[in-house]
Amino acid sequence: MHAWSGDTVDNTVANTTGYHQYRFCAGYRGPVRRTNATSEQPVYLYDRVFRHAVTGRNNTGKIVRTRFIGPLTGWTSGDKATGLSIDPLSGEAYLSATGGTPKTSRLYSINLATGALSLIGPMTALTDSTGTIFIEIAINCEGQMFGHNISDDALYSIDPVTGAGTFIGTHGFDANYAQGMDFDNSDGTLYGFMTTIDTSSRFGSFNLSTGAFTTLVHDNPSGEYEGAFPAACPSDTIFANGFD
Repeated sequence: MHAWSGDTVDNTVANTTGYHQYRFCAGYRGPVRRTNATSEQPVYLYDRVFRHAVTGRNNTGKIVRTRFIGPLTGWTSGDKATGLSIDPLSGEAYLSATGGTPKTSRLYSINLATGALSLIGPMTALTDSTGTIFIEIAINCEGQMFGHNISDDALYSIDPVTGAGTFIGTHGFDANYAQGMDFDNSDGTLYGFMTTIDTSSRFGSFNLSTGAFTTLVHDNPSGEYEGAFPAACPSDTIFANGFD
């Protein structure tokens, strides 16, 4: 198992300068790769400061040669991006965002060639009456989407067609700030990069049946992390066109 992880990437993106705070995910587009990830696997990022979509290449664990795609357009007024994930089967990309009062999370599809967003719908949860913040999303090799709601510290399954969430269970930690979450497609494990209210950092795995979180590393190193796994789906996974 190996992963890319980092707090932020500081770089100059086309027509902008200064500080850029990125969130990223492994960038599989189109049919599932049958081979292991290469040394320079494509990665997609979004800039939380300038609201830009960016693509880069991974090289020895670092994001290099970032390229400006375009501004993220099509937002619901007041929304701020929280999560990004790409379906490893279809190559469809999704972005989660939160805004309004009380907080409402929404699911968008994102055009990876232009940065244009299309609203799918609200990401519903048990916390909708008081405020819902789906801080991160992830999609596995079966096309199933999951979301981490820090309003009730719980894992949900998400319908990618409507955005509707189904409660799975709480993970037992007081999560706050930015979070990271991604599947290791080689074995279907959902890993989380979690930050709690006391700013401690945890890396571990989610139980997809109960929502429980098993800590594998605690504050080593400390920080607020995001991460992605460049592993391909198993070779017996069925492609979107029906062939394996």
